[in-house]
Amino acid sequence: MYPFERLEKITERLQASGQIKIHEDARRFGVSKATLHRDLDLLERQGLLIKVRGGAVLRERLRVDTHFHNRRRTAVAEKQKIAAAAAAGIRDDTSIFLDHSSTVAYLAEALARRAFRNLIVVTNSLAVPGLLGNVLGIQTILTGGRVEPDFQALSGRWVIESFRSFNFHQVFVSCGAVTAEGFLTQTPFIHEILCEILNRSGVEINMLVDSSKFQKIATFRVAPLKAAAKLYTDAGVPKGIRERLQAAGVPLVVAS
Repeated sequence: MYPFERLEKITERLQASGQIKIHEDARRFGVSKATLHRDLDLLERQGLLIKVRGGAVLRERLRVDTHFHNRRRTAVAEKQKIAAAAAAGIRDDTSIFLDHSSTVAYLAEALARRAFRNLIVVTNSLAVPGLLGNVLGIQTILTGGRVEPDFQALSGRWVIESFRSFNFHQVFVSCGAVTAEGFLTQTPFIHEILCEILNRSGVEINMLVDSSKFQKIATFRVAPLKAAAKLYTDAGVPKGIRERLQAAGVPLVVAS
């Protein structure tokens, strides 16, 4: 098991039981107690859990923050503006990838209101097929993968293999947090998928990130934001951060 896979399993275990027990879960994950302690130290530094004697417990805020339907209800106006701006740049007779994020779900809603002759949409989101599945002119393809109910998404190697089997014109993804220096960070669940996407050449990468994500902290640094063709956000990004991103060469599109 790779480290990122183990961190994902630890997060899943926390979501399910609310706690990690060093003595029991070291055997469960097939690692030493020292290794599990280091994993918990990392996740604690990212604010995902609290270490206690003999293990760790889940921060209650994580149960809310990672729930798809709750995220759909936060920053709605901002996400809709971002989605509308991104939708305007999607061309007919192309193939695109949409991730499982709540912001990209709003993009799917915006696409449903446009007229297409032949748009192919591949997604790991369980919500997107319900939004686009019956729209004339749009063909929706769901990747394989493990079902993540809390995220309404598919995860794992099947998503990566599906992504590799298509030639996309455009990709639309979001993230958990953004630093002012322009680096993208994310939790274990989507880390591998984003690494695959952002390191693929010849694809137009579009990041959709509402202003609440700036200066937050997530588990991993994935890539510099300038790896994306465009970063769509809203007017709530502080001027200072906006200027620093632009100075770093980040292609910023502020939706209004």
